[in-house]
Amino acid sequence: MKSLVTLAVVAGLALPLRAAAPAAPSAADPVAVAADHYHILLENDRVRMLDFKLGPGERVPLHAHPDYVMYALTPFKVRFTSADGRSKDFEGPAGLAIYSDALVHSDENLGDSEFHVLIFELKR
Repeated sequence: MKSLVTLAVVAGLALPLRAAAPAAPSAADPVAVAADHYHILLENDRVRMLDFKLGPGERVPLHAHPDYVMYALTPFKVRFTSADGRSKDFEGPAGLAIYSDALVHSDENLGDSEFHVLIFELKR
């Protein structure tokens, strides 16, 4: 399996939706607001690894992530909507790795197949 280091990294793809400051502690945890879509695979004092699946047309309500890396397991077309209502559509291939600063957003799968990614939330 290729390491994440050898994959194409698109830095800042989600930057237009990043929060002005790191996500507020009161912002919802994605696992709490969408337990049927987010599953914790690993968690320790440095990182939390989430498995995220979203079917065609499905949405996840507003939630927060700290700084994170996302790795796409499937091709995707998704809409991120920020807390202030601004939205941005993203499309990418399986194998795409993306870094994002902390953000608060909702997700909507605009594609006709499952959106499946691994999310590595950084704690320090």
